[in-house]
Amino acid sequence: MYALENLEQLQEKDDSSNRIVFKDEAVKTVRKILQLKQQKDKLLQQEKELDTQIREAELKKSQCQKRTNSKKYKEGLSRQHDLQRMLDCYRLTGVSVHSQEKNSFTLCFDNNFKSKFYESYYVELLKRDNETFELKHHSLPKFVPVADLAGHHLKDDPSEFASKVSDYLYAYVTRREEVARVQESILENKLQVTVTDAVDFVQLYLGKLTSKVSIKVTLTYQDLLHVTPTRVTFHTYIDDGMDLPENLQPNHVLKWKQQLKVFPLSQAMAPIIEAFEFVQLDNEMAMEEEESLEDSS
Repeated sequence: MYALENLEQLQEKDDSSNRIVFKDEAVKTVRKILQLKQQKDKLLQQEKELDTQIREAELKKSQCQKRTNSKKYKEGLSRQHDLQRMLDCYRLTGVSVHSQEKNSFTLCFDNNFKSKFYESYYVELLKRDNETFELKHHSLPKFVPVADLAGHHLKDDPSEFASKVSDYLYAYVTRREEVARVQESILENKLQVTVTDAVDFVQLYLGKLTSKVSIKVTLTYQDLLHVTPTRVTFHTYIDDGMDLPENLQPNHVLKWKQQLKVFPLSQAMAPIIEAFEFVQLDNEMAMEEEESLEDSS
């Protein structure tokens, strides 16, 4: 009897335990169903938004096609391409349109030498009602005859004006940087340089106060469009009683003067500097030998 009662109690406990487990499983299932429903609602909302975006995109595409097929749009696009090609050509020559307003625009002149860019200059032009242009402001060097160039070319052909200004700037930067290259090729205390602002007159003095031999090269440029000198003078100074070194004889000097009128300055000056330094070294060695002989005696 006692065993039967225990068996019934155990059975009741087991039924209760099964009900609890079933309840937990039911809760989990409901939660999972709710999560799936939320995910489904979210996907449906995303699908609706995507449909809206597609319709808007198709509408814009249709409107765009109508606009791009219009004659006015095609003419404007063609004009834009023409202007872009013109600007690209200007950039290749160092000139570009920096900014543009209704009745004026600014030309930018980018200067380069040996693939290295230097300072830029600007010219602002004003467009008149009669389709002509006049010079408004500029940042060009004072030696560039910008007023004369504007008077001769600007009214009829702004591109010719820009081309002439570019030629002056190119020649100026080339002369200046060639002088700088010469200065870099020799010790500073062995070279004295005198130049004008426009670098159309250059004087190079090779030597020191203690030098027995010194060289002065003077270069004159006919106008500001030249990158090589049109007149060259060459003077060699030696101490009294000293013979003119072999590599500074007149035949060498004549050749150097001809080269200075043809080749870039740094290239033409290279053999002159080399000859000068050879003479300097030879003189220094001779002085050391003399001092050594005096000491030994």
